Amino acid sequence: MGEEVKITFINEDTVEPHGFAVAGYDDAGVTVLPGRSTTVTFFAGSAGDFKIYCNVICAVHEFMQSGLLVVT
Repeated sequence: MGEEVKITFINEDTVEPHGFAVAGYDDAGVTVLPGRSTTVTFFAGSAGDFKIYCNVICAVHEFMQSGLLVVT
């Protein structure tokens, strides 16, 4: 435990921005414009299951709420 985590989020939507957040690590999250990408980096220092979700309300928002980061 206690490693740096890098996750690259790619927004393949051509119209709407989307978001990416990790509960307990990056609750503020990031907003990614259509056709762009970003890399989120954080230190995973706490064990547990952490929800990955979209933090931007959009047309497909309800389908972007089921990611999971497992830190052991």
